[in-house]
Amino acid sequence: MQNFKNDNMLRYGLLGILTFALAIITSISIACVYWIQQRHIKEAITTTISNTDELFKHELAEEAQMLNVMIDYLQQDKNLTQAWLAGDRDRVFEYASRKFHTINPGRKVTHFYFIEPDKTCFLRVHDPQRYGDKKNLFREVTQLLKIL
Repeated sequence: MQNFKNDNMLRYGLLGILTFALAIITSISIACVYWIQQRHIKEAITTTISNTDELFKHELAEEAQMLNVMIDYLQQDKNLTQAWLAGDRDRVFEYASRKFHTINPGRKVTHFYFIEPDKTCFLRVHDPQRYGDKKNLFREVTQLLKIL
C-alpha cells in the first residue's frame, strides 16, 4: 500500500511538472506568435505608408504637370493676354470662364485666380463678384499641405 502511495505521488508530481512545463511552452509559443504578428503588422504598416507616400508624390507631380500645361495653354491665348494686360476684368472673365469650363471637367480644378504682382486678386473666375483683396497663395498652399 505504501508503495502504491509513493507511485501515485510520483505520478502526480510528474504530472504536475509536465503540466507546468507544457504551460511554459504554451506561453512561450503564444508570446512568439504574438511577437511575429506584431512584427508583420509593423512591416505592413511601414510598407503601406511608404507606398502611400510614393503614390502621393507621384499624383502631386502629375497634378503639377497638368496645371503647368493648363497655364501654358492659357498664356498662349492672345485675347486673354490682351484683356489681362488692359486690366479689363469683364473681358478676362469672358475668355477665362470659357477656358475654365473647357479644362475643368474631370480635372477637379475648383479655383481659378488672376493675381496681380502686388498679390491683389484681380479676378476669381470661379467667383467673379469677389476681387480686390490680397491673396497669399503661398501661405494658403502651405497651410493646405500641413493639413494633408
